[in-house]
Amino acid sequence: MTISSLRLEKVLEAFCQQPIQYRYHRLGQGNINDTYLIQTTGKAFILQRINEAVFPEPEKVVANSARFSEHMARKVVGQGRQPWFAILPTLDGATFHRDEQGGIWRAQHYIDNSRVYETVQNVDQALAIGRCLAHFHRTVEDIPLSDLEVVLPDFHHLPRYLEKYDAVQAVDCRGGAECDFCRRSIADHRSTAHFFEDALQHGDLHPGVVHGDPKVANILFSSSGNNVLTLIDLDTAGPGLVLQDIGDCLRSCCLVGGERGDDKGVVCDVELVLRAVEGYLEQRVLCPFELRHIPTALQLITFELGLRFFTDYLLGNRYFKVCHEGDNLHRAGVQFRLLQSIDGQRNILEERIAVLVDNDRN
Repeated sequence: MTISSLRLEKVLEAFCQQPIQYRYHRLGQGNINDTYLIQTTGKAFILQRINEAVFPEPEKVVANSARFSEHMARKVVGQGRQPWFAILPTLDGATFHRDEQGGIWRAQHYIDNSRVYETVQNVDQALAIGRCLAHFHRTVEDIPLSDLEVVLPDFHHLPRYLEKYDAVQAVDCRGGAECDFCRRSIADHRSTAHFFEDALQHGDLHPGVVHGDPKVANILFSSSGNNVLTLIDLDTAGPGLVLQDIGDCLRSCCLVGGERGDDKGVVCDVELVLRAVEGYLEQRVLCPFELRHIPTALQLITFELGLRFFTDYLLGNRYFKVCHEGDNLHRAGVQFRLLQSIDGQRNILEERIAVLVDNDRN
């Protein structure tokens, strides 16, 4: 969906004193929301429309954003670190604005001299990303889960995603060999789908406060690219499993070509995984079960995303944004090829992560 300049101008009237002169441009390649950098006289800020087709109760998204903003601002500033992405209220003091078409908009502080990357550029960045995720988990772990809304019920619930896939798997795929590859990949891995639910039931894992989507593109770097400033995009932040967050972060770090890249020759870069894990363990302690199953989390979150992309393709691309009909099929193929590479290097990952853990203990 393309947002018209007129609609954007009407939304800005809720956040800025009139008359207003402004410039704007679209930010990022996000799969979900519409995000803009607004530049006005004397200030710049982020303006974002929350996709109600993905988040059926967008008010819950902004409620969580405001809760995290308040908590992070208090703790991060107290530690003398880079300011958090503060929520900017409307002129009426609200945390969001509903436009004439019913769209929900929020404004956030813009951190100058910063940038994002779609993929990890080097091992030093992977190390810094691991530290950043651990710092986030440490900073938010004292937020009571009861204070947070569940914006997407069953998010990262792999058995539910399999149920959705099973309901549409007979749809004519029109993708030939690529569809066959995706279907084989799902059949080969579906027996692993209950791992996280079983771990919760047995008490091996416990819910905590997580980001929900800690991919590389949601990490804000300094303009020089050498320092990580903060995690961004808290739409899916809330109750969840830290191990899933770690797995998703590692999945994004190790996929050098990115989710939209060439699906030929996709490999898991083990060195990038190891550096990200090393950075995480420098900042935060994990329980023995979590440490042992870092490779499992990497596999399962990769499987999950491939499954979600492929299911969305079969459904006619309802969830993730696409430019072309086959985009989600391509994305699914990339994830399933990455999963193949992770499977093939599972023993290496386990051995080398175990060495990292031993070094960290010593």
